[in-house]
Amino acid sequence: GLVTGLLGLSAALSFALGCVVIFRNSSKRTHRLFAMLSANLFLWAIGVLMIVTSRDENAARFWIKTTFVVASFLPATFYHFIVYFPHQRFDGFRSILLALYAGGLVQVAGTLFTPWYLHSVAIQPGLPPLVTYGPIFYGYSFWVLLSMLFSFSNLIGKRGRATGVERRQVEHVLIGIFLCTTFATVTNVVAPAMDV
Repeated sequence: GLVTGLLGLSAALSFALGCVVIFRNSSKRTHRLFAMLSANLFLWAIGVLMIVTSRDENAARFWIKTTFVVASFLPATFYHFIVYFPHQRFDGFRSILLALYAGGLVQVAGTLFTPWYLHSVAIQPGLPPLVTYGPIFYGYSFWVLLSMLFSFSNLIGKRGRATGVERRQVEHVLIGIFLCTTFATVTNVVAPAMDV
């Protein structure tokens, strides 16, 4: 259906973009960090695709947990790329970066070793699994918002200080992030939730 097609496209684009960037120049730190972010997005999209096509409760539970383990590090990998772009040196808040990675580890532990992430999964014939989440899932929005707040403020600050080609690069990343975030949200969150 439309959802599986969009998710497949999202995964393919993330994978292709990461490959293009890393093979173009793997020696640059920003290229490696962008490839890591792309790989994270690729795995997330594949996981969501496996969730919405699951027709067995055990398989659905496995993919729901596995996908959240991957997604737990998206806020950190996103901010990690931003703080090194475009100068190849750290320009941000180390405390925020550490907090985002620590938050990801806590979420993974909570997902794998406690009942606080996934409460129940119901399989509906011909439909994606009906999932009831616990508090860990809803706490994830805090880490996403923290990452977005510091990432966008970082880029906006860099845009204000940059000139010429460098300013254009920052603007391209800002536009690209906005479009990618919108597309990823529509394909990986909104469409499956609305059963499109």
